[in-house]
Amino acid sequence: MRKEIRRSRPTERHRHDGRSADGCARGRSEGGQRGRHAEAIAEQKKAIDIQPHHDRWLYALAQRDVQAGEYANALGPLGEALAMHPNLKGQLATDAVFEPMKPFAEFQRMLER
Repeated sequence: MRKEIRRSRPTERHRHDGRSADGCARGRSEGGQRGRHAEAIAEQKKAIDIQPHHDRWLYALAQRDVQAGEYANALGPLGEALAMHPNLKGQLATDAVFEPMKPFAEFQRMLER
């Protein structure tokens, strides 16, 4: 039986200074890692703004989303990248970054299309 990806509640917004929006300081390990993922996602989105029809930038954004644990957010850019370049399915099937998404039905459907 395949799992379904469900959108979680909106994640807590983080301020540039590393503290959460409610002002609580984050620990270095969790907050630092989460902050680095957020920065990587923001940088990847900037690249997409510059070249919106670049399949590799969309694929890379999906990778960053997965690394941040935002599986549902990865589906959109991943679907767009595959629509532009269907041959990416071969890479997607073996890309270790997407390993956590393999049990999900939505991910499997992307590979089957």
